[in-house]
Amino acid sequence: LFAGTSGDTGSAAIEAVRGLKWVDIVVLLPHGRCSSIQELQMTTVLDDNVHVFAVDGTSDDLDYPIKQCFVDAEFVQKHNLISINSINWARVMVQTVHHFYAYFQMCRSCDQEVEIVVPTGAMGNITGEHSDKVNHSQCFNRVRKYCFIFFTAQATFVYLQVPYNFERILYLFSGQDSALVARLLREFEATGKVAIPKNLLDKLNAVMRSYSVTEADTLLAMRTCWEENQYLLCPHTAVAASYHMAQESSSSCMRVCVATAAAAKFPEAVEKAGLLPQPTPELEALVSMPTKYQDMKQGQDWEAMLRAKIQSVHLK
Repeated sequence: LFAGTSGDTGSAAIEAVRGLKWVDIVVLLPHGRCSSIQELQMTTVLDDNVHVFAVDGTSDDLDYPIKQCFVDAEFVQKHNLISINSINWARVMVQTVHHFYAYFQMCRSCDQEVEIVVPTGAMGNITGEHSDKVNHSQCFNRVRKYCFIFFTAQATFVYLQVPYNFERILYLFSGQDSALVARLLREFEATGKVAIPKNLLDKLNAVMRSYSVTEADTLLAMRTCWEENQYLLCPHTAVAASYHMAQESSSSCMRVCVATAAAAKFPEAVEKAGLLPQPTPELEALVSMPTKYQDMKQGQDWEAMLRAKIQSVHLK
């Protein structure tokens, strides 16, 4: 199993397979760009089948060598590689269920519009919803999707600026025009920017939009939610809640904010919001545990390191 993580996916996947005899997992995390608890949830796992790399870079940086391994079909087949990230379509399919569940909780009669607010990194969750919309689900024609991407240099928040599932969204809304999507991606990789054709952009704007939330907005949402509800939000979930709070007085539309993680994993952000962290005994115990991981430093060949690790795992 292969996973690149900004903090949550890696620890969840590790917990699912640690200690299993016939499964190994390789996880790349952005060192210093997760919360300290998130890192410890991965680096304190000592099982022989768990292999963690602490990458000196962002979530975008670590995605690249993973992608290069997966485009080598012969290498993937030889070593039985599979991704845990939403680069794997199976995960996107599972995430589609979230939106059905949310809609039916809000509108069992299926006759009203519901906004789904998603704090997103790689846009897998959003792709799951739109894959169904493009396939003309009658129910989901009544769901409006708002995509929220929060960029910040603070380690405890979302730190991914090139969501790799966006190319899937372009593919879906372009009528599965792979030649167009390939051209747009080549232009983006070469120049760092791309102009989406107007007809495609109009289709996207009809069902989704982005909303930018600052760090101050996020911390305010965390404080407000605690003061009004005595509920402690994680900073990722607070990105969605911030939008909701900004819209409350001007919109009567039903709305669902997708929550992403437990606030206990982000003590630094909770304290920065002027609130008291609520650690669990299990998370507090991580601080005194031994760790096991391998550094991936700037200047090293990360793809070669990954391939070497996979080959060594395959031979054991």
